[in-house]
Amino acid sequence: MATLADIRKASETDVHACVDDDTPGGHFLATARILAITTTYLCAGAQSDLDAPIVGRIEWPLIDSGRAPVAVRGSGIKGGQALLGAWADSAAAFKAMVAQ
Repeated sequence: MATLADIRKASETDVHACVDDDTPGGHFLATARILAITTTYLCAGAQSDLDAPIVGRIEWPLIDSGRAPVAVRGSGIKGGQALLGAWADSAAAFKAMVAQ
C-alpha cells in the first residue's frame, strides 16, 4: 500500500496537500506530477501523516490531448481499478473511491 511519503518520493514537483469541498470526511487530497501527468490522490487520514494511505486518484491529462480525466480506486501510485461509468465531477469520483 502506497502512502503520502511514496507520492512525495515519486513526484516531479512539490506535492500540494489540502482538504476542500470535494474531499470526503477523514481524507485529504495530494496533488503531484508523476510520469508527466498531474494527479490528485485521495489519502485517508491527516495531511501531516506521511504514512497516510492512498485510496484512489484522478489523473488529469493535458488539455490539448482530447482525453478525459481518469478516476481510479486503488492504493498504489499507479494501477488500481478504473471507476467505470460517468461521474459528474471530482467530488462524485472521490465519493465513489471510498464507497464500500
